[in-house]
Amino acid sequence: MSDRSSVSLRAIVTGLTFVFAISLISPYAVLMVKGSQLTSNAIPIIAVTILFVLTVVALPILRLLQSRWIFQREELITIYVMMLVGSVVVTTGFVGTFLSVITGAMYYATPENEWAELFVPNVHAWLAPSNVEAIRYFYEGLPKGMPIPWSEWTIPLLTWLVFIFAFYYMQLCLGVLLRGQWVENERLVYPLTRLPLAMIEKPEKGYFSQFYKSKLLWFGILIPFVLHSWNSLNFYHDAFQRINLNGQIELIPGALSLPYRFNLPITGLAYLMPLNVAFSIWFFFICGMLESLLFTRIGLAIKGGGDIWTSGGAHTAISHQMAGAFFALSLFVLWTAKPHLKKLWEAAKKGDDDRNICFEDSGGRGEEGEIGRITTPDRKGTDGGTRSIGASTNYSS
Repeated sequence: MSDRSSVSLRAIVTGLTFVFAISLISPYAVLMVKGSQLTSNAIPIIAVTILFVLTVVALPILRLLQSRWIFQREELITIYVMMLVGSVVVTTGFVGTFLSVITGAMYYATPENEWAELFVPNVHAWLAPSNVEAIRYFYEGLPKGMPIPWSEWTIPLLTWLVFIFAFYYMQLCLGVLLRGQWVENERLVYPLTRLPLAMIEKPEKGYFSQFYKSKLLWFGILIPFVLHSWNSLNFYHDAFQRINLNGQIELIPGALSLPYRFNLPITGLAYLMPLNVAFSIWFFFICGMLESLLFTRIGLAIKGGGDIWTSGGAHTAISHQMAGAFFALSLFVLWTAKPHLKKLWEAAKKGDDDRNICFEDSGGRGEEGEIGRITTPDRKGTDGGTRSIGASTNYSS
């Protein structure tokens, strides 16, 4: 095990630098260029890209120079985790929606919807800007040369930051409490960790790990790179005719369609999933489409109105079903974790050390070993054993 702490100062500084870059690049790409959703995927593209450049360009150069600044595996994990957290906050993950939520009632108020009388008077001044012009400038842009009216935004943003930090801290605490149940007892698999753990693998010899020496890897990278580059060039010249990757099949013309999308990141993620999980996603999607077809036939196909479960993309009845499913899943998770939570409660009452309580089932492993562990399933969805990606995965081409 490395003598260097996984949460070293240089790892924190590097992670914060990359998070700052993500906070600038992603809003520009999404809101200004109207291009790729860099932070909206299960594995944020921008975080993986930065890790890719770090492990393919920066680290080999440092190894060539035999520099003492070479990041250790644990430090790379810290940096990547910081980028993941930063990616889910900006643009489509949180801020892009949040700012429109706290200002939308005032901006979209009209005499017809009567929001100015129904909702706006009930919004506390600490929760949203009260200046109509400041909100209008947020949606329509500032006049040339006019500075941002920060005085109108300071109090609402500070107020919401208190709630946001409390909410994220609660999420962190829940994750710590349920870690032992998920990792040790249920032995859940985490396919989203497979790629970054392979990318940060330390080379046995030379400057690059076995992962990057695989010809199949680079062939796989080439497919989406060429495909999406070709489609992007279509915006600049008609010679590059767009290859349509999305579409829909009309089941009931004008009422119900079966969407399809050739999504390469999801294809790769599905390959890493246990087979029973991947099948369940496909199966219940088909069940949902059949249910929509039935509701359309019997007259229950009332479109949702921007609900929080489906963003208005499903029928109202199915949206309510999804809400109930999330509630039932939460209760199921807590019920199955009852013995584990009881064990933690008893340990807490005895005054055990916090680290012993949270990592009691880890058999003495430190945080570095814990964060790098991964349960690798076989294609039948069963537990294939716990191992590090770099230890026994064959990347032969």
